[in-house]
Amino acid sequence: HSQFFDGGQAFHSVTKSMYNPPGSGGCVNMRPADAKAYWKLLKNGDDVYVYGRKPGT
Repeated sequence: HSQFFDGGQAFHSVTKSMYNPPGSGGCVNMRPADAKAYWKLLKNGDDVYVYGRKPGT
C-alpha cells in the first residue's frame, strides 16, 4: 500500500526497520496494518500535511 503525496514522497508500508542504512528518502514509513488503514481512508485529491523535519537536518 503506497500513496504518493508530494512527488516521490509517499505513505507506505515497510516490513523491516528503516532506522538502518539506507533508511528512508523522505517517505512516511508505516506498519503494514497502518498503511492499509490509510489506503482505505485517503482519497485522490485529499490534502496531506506532514509536520516535522527529516533526520539530519
